[in-house]
Amino acid sequence: MFYNIHYDICAIIVHVFALFFVVYKKEIRRVQNKVYLAILITGLITTVFDLLSAIINSYMTESRVVLGMAFNYGYLILHNIMPILFCIYIVVVSGSYMNKTKSFYIHLFIPTLVTIILFILNPFNNGIFYYNDKLEYCHGPLMIWLYVIAGLYIVICITLIFKNSSLLSKGKKIAMMILFSGTIISIGIQSIFSNLLIEMFVQGLAYLGILYTIENEDELRNGITGIYNRKGFISENIIRIKNNIKYTVLTVKMTNLKYYSSAVGIMSTNELLIDIAKWLDELVPNCAYDCDNSSFSVVLNKYSKEEVEEIINIIKEKLSQDWIFNDMKLALNSNIYIINIPEDVDTIERLMGIVDSEYESESDNKVTLISGEKLNMFQRE
Repeated sequence: MFYNIHYDICAIIVHVFALFFVVYKKEIRRVQNKVYLAILITGLITTVFDLLSAIINSYMTESRVVLGMAFNYGYLILHNIMPILFCIYIVVVSGSYMNKTKSFYIHLFIPTLVTIILFILNPFNNGIFYYNDKLEYCHGPLMIWLYVIAGLYIVICITLIFKNSSLLSKGKKIAMMILFSGTIISIGIQSIFSNLLIEMFVQGLAYLGILYTIENEDELRNGITGIYNRKGFISENIIRIKNNIKYTVLTVKMTNLKYYSSAVGIMSTNELLIDIAKWLDELVPNCAYDCDNSSFSVVLNKYSKEEVEEIINIIKEKLSQDWIFNDMKLALNSNIYIINIPEDVDTIERLMGIVDSEYESESDNKVTLISGEKLNMFQRE
């Protein structure tokens, strides 16, 4: 049988295009984008194996059987790993991964484990695929189970989408539903016209749909300080609050920075903000946010109570001293709001009421710690 490889060639181009934009335009340090990147890379390699196996299956000789087996194994194994990656992506992008137990992931992996066992047994029973006496590529009697397992994962994915509907953007829900429906339709077409390799091309187009729902890096980072911005802070905390995650937010508000700004000028003030942001980002990598108006926040999710206390003490000690900057010593006055979620606040509105507070302490201390019941005066409904 001769295969139509044109769709595979197009699929490779689509995957490369998507990879380029993810790496150069998107914020790949975020967990959900790392999973998406893994899906794209797996999809690209899968498509290459699909193309190579189609070519060699079309021109099979006895000397090429081992190479043909290798290409087909590469395609089928990677292709059947992708469904669990889709599930993980939905769990991560919705933020529900933060409260999933180890048991959830073990159960999620069981169908993939069955798939791996089937592939291990294939050289002995030809259950998945084999070459017959005429050197024709043939499906074995157990191939149907790969479709059953893939179908199971699609059901799981759709269930996760509906279960976490409020945590997913409309664009992401539409793109993922197109992905699953397109995959099912393309599999149906390919089962009727077995020489038409259309499935990976359809999936590649769906990946582009998901790509356009992912924020560009410059949308999530502050244009001056370079760390995550207010928009990123709000979206991250909405997901955590809706998933009932217990964590701590530390907000550092520079209460006298506006006076320095009028004295040293806007450019020097921006350089100072960059210096503060850089220090916070080094202290708690990828957890610091510039929330505007001389306010910085750090989101501490995977830190123990002792580690949070240590971070608070480090920030307090640093801000209790003069901030040395461009041969200047600046006595910065600051409030440190210690916000435990959900104990102190349980909505994004109340959290932002604290973050945006313009409160200036009458204390002579350079650093004022505000926590517990004292936070109630800053919350907005």
